[in-house]
Amino acid sequence: MLDDSLYIGFEENLETIFIVNGYSKTKNIFYKNNRVKEIKFSIFIGINKPGYASEIYVFYDAIKFERDTIIQLEDTMVLQEIAFQFNWEEVNQFKKSSLQMFVENHAKELEDSGIEEGELNVQYIMVLEIVDVYKSSKYENTCISDIWFLYGGEDK
Repeated sequence: MLDDSLYIGFEENLETIFIVNGYSKTKNIFYKNNRVKEIKFSIFIGINKPGYASEIYVFYDAIKFERDTIIQLEDTMVLQEIAFQFNWEEVNQFKKSSLQMFVENHAKELEDSGIEEGELNVQYIMVLEIVDVYKSSKYENTCISDIWFLYGGEDK
């Protein structure tokens, strides 16, 4: 298993993930770098308390959704479309139960600091982890040129 992963915040009603695999500047450079063959999608619910941030980071307590999915990407420079692999009803229920568990587990700390449940920032976080690659002809880099999302019929 490789140790390369990408953490992306996303919003509710994500329908489709678009990926341009590899370093797709030219066909020559595409094959000189590794490309993603298999990628694992995981979901976390991140909960941030007010003030738990720096100039460049927001700190979350992250709770992992029970299920992951692995997708095989094609070895092509062409845009690939992946349907969101999780049931939104289950993910939303997980979000509610995660928030409830967090509030219960941190009740004293939240009370002492005067933080109300409504002040907590609750975020969906997707982790994309490279499981396998198409081997390059030259470099060991593994590249993805672009990723973007489609929500409920509109790009965000």
